[in-house]
Amino acid sequence: MQLTEKQQIVLDAISRYRADYGVSPTLVELQTMLDIPHIRSISQHLEALEKKGYVLRGRGHRSIRIREQASIQMTFDIPVLGYANAGKPLHYADEQLLSTIQVSSSIVSNTPERYFFVRISGTSMNSKSVNGKTISDGSYALVRKQSDLDSPDAAYLFVVNDAATVKCYRHDAETLTLLPRSTDISHSPIILSAHDPVEVSGKIIDVFDLA
Repeated sequence: MQLTEKQQIVLDAISRYRADYGVSPTLVELQTMLDIPHIRSISQHLEALEKKGYVLRGRGHRSIRIREQASIQMTFDIPVLGYANAGKPLHYADEQLLSTIQVSSSIVSNTPERYFFVRISGTSMNSKSVNGKTISDGSYALVRKQSDLDSPDAAYLFVVNDAATVKCYRHDAETLTLLPRSTDISHSPIILSAHDPVEVSGKIIDVFDLA
């Protein structure tokens, strides 16, 4: 049976603890590890994991056992959090849950909380390839959350003045230039100073055409 995102996080935490210490964590230790305010929530997740056949629980404090036949969840529901322009940053970046898309756990590395989708609007990145697929108007870009820029060859989701846009970049000590990669010559770079309100929401790691 498929696990929810939170149930998978609890199961992964138990697995990591057992690998590190050779015993299962207590409920209090799980609560601390996962920063969950109510221990009852931990108990509810464990009850669900037991019902779905992933764990067995006994009477002791360290009695949680992972069933040998429990398999890693194959897919996760990744949220689509709105639109991002591949053009001028016109769409507001307020998170709007439009839908979810099921994605293989191998793509999101069993850490689904680090990922989300945005729907691409515009053509300023239609010659940029990610995993052999272009960032075209209407496609869905899979974003891995991060706040740093670690590759000038990659595309990123920027938020400029509360609006989202997908671009490549170039920067120096005083300016950050957001660069289009397009067959349409009408698109021009966006040059920002160190004082402009801009943030990096994440890196585009894959693109999907779901039409």
